[in-house]
Amino acid sequence: DSGTAGEYAGLDRFGRVVDHLWYDYGASADRDRFTYGYDRASSRLYRENTVASAKDEYYTYDEVNRLATFDRGDLNANKDAISGTPVKEEDWGLDMTGNWTDFLQKTSGTTDLNQDRSHNPVNEITGITETTGTAWIDPVHDRAGNMTTLPKPSSLASGLTCKWDAWNRLVEVKDGATVVAVYEYDGLARRVKSHVDSQSPGNPDGVDAYVHFFYNQGWQELESRVSTSENTEPESLQPQYQYVWSQRFIDAPILRDKNTDTDSLCDDERLYYLGDANFNITTLIDTSGDALERYVYTPYGVLTIYDATWSNVRSTSTYSNSYTYTGRYLDAETGLYCYRHRVYAAHLGRFVSRDPIGYAGGGDLYRGHFVPRGVDPSGTTSLIPWQPSLPPPAIHQACCTFSHGSSTWTETVTHAVSITGTILSPHEICQRRAYGYAILVASRANSCSVLSTQQFYICSRPVYKERLGPCDRAIATACNASHVDIGVDIGGRIATVRHGRGGGGACTDPRRRLCPLYVKTGWFASLRYPESLNGTSCKDATSADIAACLRSAPQKPGPFNDLTNNCQIDVWRAAESCCLETGGCNSVIPTVIFDGTLIDLVW
Repeated sequence: DSGTAGEYAGLDRFGRVVDHLWYDYGASADRDRFTYGYDRASSRLYRENTVASAKDEYYTYDEVNRLATFDRGDLNANKDAISGTPVKEEDWGLDMTGNWTDFLQKTSGTTDLNQDRSHNPVNEITGITETTGTAWIDPVHDRAGNMTTLPKPSSLASGLTCKWDAWNRLVEVKDGATVVAVYEYDGLARRVKSHVDSQSPGNPDGVDAYVHFFYNQGWQELESRVSTSENTEPESLQPQYQYVWSQRFIDAPILRDKNTDTDSLCDDERLYYLGDANFNITTLIDTSGDALERYVYTPYGVLTIYDATWSNVRSTSTYSNSYTYTGRYLDAETGLYCYRHRVYAAHLGRFVSRDPIGYAGGGDLYRGHFVPRGVDPSGTTSLIPWQPSLPPPAIHQACCTFSHGSSTWTETVTHAVSITGTILSPHEICQRRAYGYAILVASRANSCSVLSTQQFYICSRPVYKERLGPCDRAIATACNASHVDIGVDIGGRIATVRHGRGGGGACTDPRRRLCPLYVKTGWFASLRYPESLNGTSCKDATSADIAACLRSAPQKPGPFNDLTNNCQIDVWRAAESCCLETGGCNSVIPTVIFDGTLIDLVW
């Protein structure tokens, strides 16, 4: 960000994208170009389309940096608003976990939709009410949290009916009595086959097609093949498309080759993809560099398709292109996006099933964390492209004060690594803990994986006591050592002081006696099914029931042994006998946060 031409002109000094350019050197012209601006919290304020100025976008946020308004039109000279009346506007009212309680849409200042939504405690939509605009059908969920009925994207007053398998994967979609799509999966949960009704819009080649998908190890589609019968042998399948992908990001396609004849070669048409800083596909171009089709999205992914000159809106892609919003696959037959592990409904701004990693992905099981910088290639975990690395976590600490009822306590937090690998500031950790988010801290070398899914591991790491915050310096000072090995939990709190190094001798945290059991480590536990607890189903067990069970568990911890971890095993056995799933890595003794209540595994 020096201002000198050619010196990383596309990034600012914080590593954020400020200029994203696709340039045709032969024609000396921009094919696509977007410039961006940010506030001090790195929230994106605007997205300027220099090729089509009427497609600029401006964003505002609420007090916790969540998207509140979106305007589209022509940015003013100061780039702090849209000039005149926005061509398109959307506003959101959000509850504490990010559910849309209010949703407003305007076109050229005229309100098209004014909507209120209600949700239950697990964030399922229970009702949609309109004071202006088309009345949407209310979503319906099954007991596993999957939407069995949802508003049809192309006709919101009617609904699609969805069928799910035992692994909560979408296997069938009906429009009324008509089956429009059937999906099949392999053992890795990848969609490997689809059967699309011949009457559904956007169906490839206009046939009653069985489409087979083939992937690389990174779950990127390499090829699709089609047949007109269900049980065609693999060697008889006709190639349809082949893809080449960029190394920049998992969902950044470079080109697509198409087969239009019967020679089994995808050599009849080649298209190239252009995208923006969020890996949204913005333009298709041909081998001459000429634009063929353009794409515009709302922040949550509702797609509008234009011709090459932005003159006409198309109902479907002329080129049967499926990779669009954040580089993910749009099922034209349903209007839903496939995000690998889950299916996303852009008009609802949410996934249509619960997050398979539970609350580890955030405080809302359905929310799409896309706007206006995020992506979620797996359908489980949000991340921000181009996010720069921050300094090591040990030198950045702060104290957070929390209260619950009449109790108040203070904790030290440091930079921590989330499940996405993003380093979080102390303020962000305090904020996330207040929301009940699970945070993964930096691990000790090779003791467990920072990017592990499903489980949260909390391990020790070396910290110099001079770098500790005031809340925990006293603990480290008691060790009389210049270098101590300190266990840090998911909130960044000092959990244990294991032993001194560098001539300091051994040391024991005064909160920890015979066994490292007194470790207030947050652990989002899941219930074990179909076990029961004292005659009560685990499903109906309360925090008090589980706490009482843990405190009366027959497995009593003995002295801790670094080699056998017998104390840890005792704790885990006790937890498992009390309706809780457990897991972890060496040197970790978790406690449990269940139903909002902290339960100490301390006898």
